[in-house]
Amino acid sequence: MKKIYFINIILIIILGCSACQNKEVDYVDEGIHTQTETSMIDMSTGKIKDKLSVPDSWTEKVDSDKGITIGANIIVPDVSSMKVVEASEFHPSNEDKKQFIASITSEAVYDYPVAYDEMTKEQLEEYIAYNEDCLKQSSDIMQDNEKEDIKNTLQELYTYYELAQEEYSLTTDYSSYSYYTKYDNRNVIIQFMGGDENTDIIMRPDDYNVNIESEVYDIVGFQIMNKEIYAENKCKLNEDDAKELAYGFIDKLGYGDFEIVDTYPLACTAYKNDEHELIYNGYTFVMNRNIYGVTVDSRDWTLPHSHPQSEHMSSMSEEYSGWVQWPGYGFEIMYVCVNDDGVVYFSYRAPYKLGEVISSDVNLLSFDRIQNTIREEIIKQEGIYDYKMFNNMELKYVPIKDEANPGKYSIIPVWILSAGDVYSTSAYVVVNAIDGTIVYMYEQYYEIEFEKDSD
Repeated sequence: MKKIYFINIILIIILGCSACQNKEVDYVDEGIHTQTETSMIDMSTGKIKDKLSVPDSWTEKVDSDKGITIGANIIVPDVSSMKVVEASEFHPSNEDKKQFIASITSEAVYDYPVAYDEMTKEQLEEYIAYNEDCLKQSSDIMQDNEKEDIKNTLQELYTYYELAQEEYSLTTDYSSYSYYTKYDNRNVIIQFMGGDENTDIIMRPDDYNVNIESEVYDIVGFQIMNKEIYAENKCKLNEDDAKELAYGFIDKLGYGDFEIVDTYPLACTAYKNDEHELIYNGYTFVMNRNIYGVTVDSRDWTLPHSHPQSEHMSSMSEEYSGWVQWPGYGFEIMYVCVNDDGVVYFSYRAPYKLGEVISSDVNLLSFDRIQNTIREEIIKQEGIYDYKMFNNMELKYVPIKDEANPGKYSIIPVWILSAGDVYSTSAYVVVNAIDGTIVYMYEQYYEIEFEKDSD
């Protein structure tokens, strides 16, 4: 059985808001709060960059002894105001799934079984062939227990094969999470992965192959982290036309508020004469939501780099031992892959639904106030930012968890100062642009459980 290995970029932007002081104003009822400040700027007229007196760049040695420097270009959205918007996790109902698939295709829709005892004979044949091949090709290097596991799996597959049906069953109530249909005359699988904890929506080829220039190439993943790819471009479609196809696809799905924020090659290998040849046969478009002209950030806050901690978390860590648990929900981001065949892959990670605008034209702190807050935070976090060169600064939106209402968020404006690029950040400082509090993404995204140390 041919396998696909998509490099799933799990980029997290579910953030938390630290405890605030002084006068408070609700973002979400009984949820997130911010404090008012005398240094807030009247946002009623003009562009944000001018009103906040934001320079084009920020160059400064914060701490020469520790090698901490800032040499950042500053990106400010070309808008007159920013807002606070409600959002909530989106877990599609059966009717939502039906409408989503109907927006992609008018072809018949079948349940696509993923359990052996529900698969068709054709599906089971692929699994049987794959396991038989593994046993044959790797028999000399396998441990006895590994061989036994494969033999047991094969015996199970043989049993199910005798009882399996020949065809998929037409879906009736859309209660499954995996479906088989046709899109643009190609067989595809549409999946709603994650259930109650999280929902990722995926459309992929059913046979894991993409037909290019009358040859079949196995998809092996995206070259997301490295823009350089030394291979022949087999795609005849130019990038602008590919973007038009990508936008047309998501418009049909009702996601016209997403925009392309980055483009990478769609990398594949061709299997010829028992060897894999790397090719570049299309485009992978990374898409973020755009709210009133401002992008919602979706970088990976959980890459293994130094994470600043709040004073509360530091004190808890001294008294308690704890461990980190994955909460089952992440950032919102889309990937649309396009080549000469059209849209060949679609992935919508951790979708959420926008709610009401809680606050329009919010007052933001002056930029010099934000700079002072960042300096204080960098110096306070002993050892976290040593020998870091901060080279990017942006004013963007991020979702902040509503602690009182699980699954609810407030999308707020924040300043993000980072070292590295958006997909390989080595350090960052995030400041709430309204109240000036530091947002500690890592600890507030994860569920951290503590246990009192025994004496």
